[in-house]
Amino acid sequence: MPFIRPMLSALFALTLLLTAFGAVQAAEEEPLILLKAQARMQKALHSMDENAGEACRQLASVELDSYQAGKILRWLRVQEMQVIVASTLSPQGVLVRMEPYEYSRFQGSDISQQPQVKFMLSKHQPVLSQLFRTVEGYWSVDLERPIMGEKGRFLGALSATFHPAPFSKAILDRLDPTEGVRFYLLQLNGLVLYSNRLEEIGINVLETALFKADPEVQKTVKTILAQPKGDISGRHFMGKEATDSQRRRQYWTTVELHGTKWRLGFAEPIL
Repeated sequence: MPFIRPMLSALFALTLLLTAFGAVQAAEEEPLILLKAQARMQKALHSMDENAGEACRQLASVELDSYQAGKILRWLRVQEMQVIVASTLSPQGVLVRMEPYEYSRFQGSDISQQPQVKFMLSKHQPVLSQLFRTVEGYWSVDLERPIMGEKGRFLGALSATFHPAPFSKAILDRLDPTEGVRFYLLQLNGLVLYSNRLEEIGINVLETALFKADPEVQKTVKTILAQPKGDISGRHFMGKEATDSQRRRQYWTTVELHGTKWRLGFAEPIL
């Protein structure tokens, strides 16, 4: 019938329009700069994990306290410049070999009670820790990977510690965001792992006077920590006091490695 072709053309045009609208809406919900940041950070985490896995494969054929083991650990630190200390652990959770050399005085320390090490020793699976203070005295997260021998025999583990702040800064500084955009990286317990403002790194947004005094800030923080991605408008939650805050629109998403999730987001001023 003659009227069918125009009807189909109209339906096709409507479909294209709705598709374009959906794409625009999705772009508004997840800004391009956030998608780029997420992709680059996820790629960097996977790179570190893959190089740690390769180091484990090499370590499986040498003594974990040997010169050869130290050479492999040094290789890992060259490949992944953000790694502070790379170590081998015995099957009992004792530090065996550590690089760089100045940390070797901590060799022999028993770290088997650290949560990520306990998980590694019991499950023989990779794990990324929460931020914690190491036995060497600095703050970091710990990427642990099992060293497996022939027939699946557990030989020990590799530990690679790094701090999320310089790790994130090296990635996010290259994005050249528009002026006024403030990136942040949160643990799910509210701890600030990274912020454009150095003084905010290390605070817990669930414990500040700003959070406790402002219901709007409470709603924003709880929403971000509960949902893997999204956007919300309201008082900005970073800072320690109410005078530090202004109204901003938050956009956030999630980066993840071995079950450990971080909320990556930014806040832009509401004009």
